[in-house]
Amino acid sequence: MTEKIPFQNRIIALFLSLIIVAGLFLSLFALPVELIFFNPQSYSTVFQSDDYTPALPGILSEVLVYQSAQSGVAPQFDLIKYKDIVSPILANYISAETVQNTFDSAINQTFSYLNFKIPTSDMKINIADVKSELSTNSAEIASEFLAALPNCTDNEMASLDTAAVSSAAGLPACKPGSKDLAFFKQMWTKAFEDTFNSLPSSVALTAVMPMEETLTDQNFFNYSLVRWGFRLLPVVSIILLILLAALLRKQRKVMWKWTGWLLLIVSGITLIGLVILLIGFDQFIAMVLNPHLKNLVTGFGYILLGAVQEVGYQMLIWVIISTAIMLAFGLMLILAGRMVKEPQPVAAEKPQYETIESQPVVEEIEPQKAVVPETMEEIEQREKDAEDGQAEA
Repeated sequence: MTEKIPFQNRIIALFLSLIIVAGLFLSLFALPVELIFFNPQSYSTVFQSDDYTPALPGILSEVLVYQSAQSGVAPQFDLIKYKDIVSPILANYISAETVQNTFDSAINQTFSYLNFKIPTSDMKINIADVKSELSTNSAEIASEFLAALPNCTDNEMASLDTAAVSSAAGLPACKPGSKDLAFFKQMWTKAFEDTFNSLPSSVALTAVMPMEETLTDQNFFNYSLVRWGFRLLPVVSIILLILLAALLRKQRKVMWKWTGWLLLIVSGITLIGLVILLIGFDQFIAMVLNPHLKNLVTGFGYILLGAVQEVGYQMLIWVIISTAIMLAFGLMLILAGRMVKEPQPVAAEKPQYETIESQPVVEEIEPQKAVVPETMEEIEQREKDAEDGQAEA
């Protein structure tokens, strides 16, 4: 006999389905986010592409300029004042291998922090190789720097006493004639060399991302809770699906179809939304990130925006694949529900069975009622009738 699903089970299953819809939608993003979006290798590959490699030396040189100014390693030489001249020159003397290794280190440090492997204080970039390369080429850097300055005026050179000048801070910011060019070059070479040697061996990542843009302790705590919940979401969704099936288990046909339609609706709506998002994904990412890229080092915002767009696009492709798999699984459950045959009711056959069984009993009783004991008179009369019959014969 087919059992009915209790009314309260259907009500609970309905409310549970609403929770499962939200859980399944977010669960579709969980695996791609962990394996692609928070994977440092995804960003290292993007940074190695020809679209972004040319911009990396300029970003690194500008970080060094700001770092030297913040640390006060060369108070007699204001690099910030000459940032637009110095940064492109420094970029030319940092090898491509050193630049790539430095940015790979920065990416690994950042995602080690975001993946809860290191504290904030350990988010640093090792620039020892950068310092060594720049210090070795201090003379060439000084020559290019002087060549980029405007020519000195007669008044500037007339007021200059080379014997009293002990550092580049006492020189006018101009390019002298050939007579004093060697002296200027010597002073600026020493200034650049001292500046490079005085830089720390590691630079905090906050030199690239200003402090107000980094996560505070409270924000990072909230981020940790959200990330933890996001990782648990697929497991919770599966448990809720099992509970839903248990509520509807008395009718397997309903259980398969209910679960299948639930997966089909979630995956279908998600798939449509993802296709729409994919069409304008670059614009969407730019709209979200642009307000937060204003205070970054020149050029870094461009690379960060491009990297997020590239990696985000890869992540969306995997989300679409996951959604398609869920859609196919939902269709399989619906088809399985249609093929399930419910057991036929047998209660209607019972009265017929009782009638058939009771009939022979009645037939057996009736002959027994016809056979009754005879009296003496009946016996004598029967014998007499028998004798009369024989006499007549």
